[in-house]
Amino acid sequence: MIEQFKLLIIVSFLFSIAEFVKTRKLSLISYQDCFYLIAQIILIVPCIYYFKLFLITSSSFIGIHPSSIMEKQSLLSQVFLMLFFGDLVSYICHRLFHTRYLWLFHEVHHTTRKMNWAKAQVSHPIDSILTFGTIYFFVHMFSFSLESLAVVQLISLIYGFLSHSKIHFRFGFFDYVFISPTSHHLHHSLLKKNESCHKNFSSFFSIWDILFGTFQKPDSKPLTYGTNSRELKTLKQQLLSPLTKFLRKN
Repeated sequence: MIEQFKLLIIVSFLFSIAEFVKTRKLSLISYQDCFYLIAQIILIVPCIYYFKLFLITSSSFIGIHPSSIMEKQSLLSQVFLMLFFGDLVSYICHRLFHTRYLWLFHEVHHTTRKMNWAKAQVSHPIDSILTFGTIYFFVHMFSFSLESLAVVQLISLIYGFLSHSKIHFRFGFFDYVFISPTSHHLHHSLLKKNESCHKNFSSFFSIWDILFGTFQKPDSKPLTYGTNSRELKTLKQQLLSPLTKFLRKN
């Protein structure tokens, strides 16, 4: 956990400098952003571990056991395959969180009106635990090595910060291959009917959005971000309001 915290600090510092060089302005990191940055390591990571353990125990109980298919693969192959198929798992989870009930939790991630690198970590605990717990369950079931997982975690952290940062750009033709920062900014855009909010669910590879009909090639940077919710402004509201609304609907 200490090593993860050190890595988070280093990457955060580097992106703060990069955004300043790009925009000539320092990004203002709110106390809410700081809370989510710290909470992801101290509170969420242990919860993700126990949720993954629950999934492993449940699958073992019904006779589903890990495959050894990845054990003989090279580190490079494991990293690529984990990124590629892990992105499919992430896509499915992300799309599910845009449905009626789970959106209550995921909307917290979409509340920001100003994008910067720190917004990558803004996420309701229920959202983070269910999503990453499911992804790590996938990693366990295919016996990916700890080394490949560490590499993918680093890539995911850096790419997540980049996708939410002010250093937005497109890949041109390769927008059809990879999710560019501007593609993900489009996902956070606020339009009259919020159409683009339900596009570009992938984290790395555009192929999943293309296959499932949710890809939208960005023409330019979105002018506005966020949602129309007025009940998720404070940290207390962001943490408690989704839970109370979910319980009322059930």
